[in-house]
Amino acid sequence: MHSDEFLVYRQTRFDLAYTFNYQTAQDVHPPLDCAIGLYLLDGSGALVAQADGPINHYDHAIVPTSQMQPGQIYIDYRALDLSEDLPPGDYTLMLAVYQPWDGVRLTLPGGADMAA
Repeated sequence: MHSDEFLVYRQTRFDLAYTFNYQTAQDVHPPLDCAIGLYLLDGSGALVAQADGPINHYDHAIVPTSQMQPGQIYIDYRALDLSEDLPPGDYTLMLAVYQPWDGVRLTLPGGADMAA
C-alpha cells in the first residue's frame, strides 16, 4: 500500500480515499474548468464506484482548473464509497479529466482518455 492511499471503515460502508497532486506548467493557464473523475472498475471493466468534481484542494477548498496558478501544486482529495458487500477480486482505479458540460474527456499524449 502506498502512502497516498488508505482504506477506512465507517459504520456500514467502506471508503477508499486517495490524494492526487496536480500542477500546471510554468507558462500554462488552463482556459476552461474541467472536472476530474476517479473510477473503480471490476475485473470485467464494469464501473463499481466513482467520484467526480473539481479539485478539492486539501479537502476544504474547491479550485476550478481555470483558476490554477502556474507552478503551484494542488493536493486533491477523492473518496470512493464502497459497498460492504463488494466481492473480493481484481479492481482497477482509473483517473480522467473531462469537460463537465459535455462529458468529453481530455486525452493523454498516447490517445487514451483515462490513466490507471
